[in-house]
Amino acid sequence: IVQLAEDCRRIVEIRAQAQRVALVADFEPDLPVIYGDARALRQTWINLLTNAVKFSPPGGEVLMFARMEADGELRFGIHDNGPGIAETEIEKVLHAFTQGASGLAQPGKGSGLGLSIVKGLLAVHGGRFELKSKVGQGTQAECVLPPQRLRARAAAARRA
Repeated sequence: IVQLAEDCRRIVEIRAQAQRVALVADFEPDLPVIYGDARALRQTWINLLTNAVKFSPPGGEVLMFARMEADGELRFGIHDNGPGIAETEIEKVLHAFTQGASGLAQPGKGSGLGLSIVKGLLAVHGGRFELKSKVGQGTQAECVLPPQRLRARAAAARRA
């Protein structure tokens, strides 16, 4: 997951620099290997990163993270300090072709598909997407993959 995240960070870095948004990484060491579709997981990172950069103010920061949970799930995603999403709009922005007030205030900056795609890609992997936000306090877009999608590094190396 870290290699995919770093690849995607490099793709979005130019846009982030142009908008003066810092991309910061916080990846737990020795994360397991994911048994899943690399292209889908790459698309997940790209969608989360581009959304966070798009809605972060100049001088803002986007934190990319990945960590293991006590229950064996892998949690990864983005925390930003952008304008946030009103609680009443969170469910709305998870549906295809819909945007919250911030998206509607910036016409031409998206189709309202990004988060809906992320939610669908995680569901196909048996995971889930959690979106938490408060207006004026930023957004936490977190992806969770179940233990059955994870392989210990030593076991993955033996199979290779």
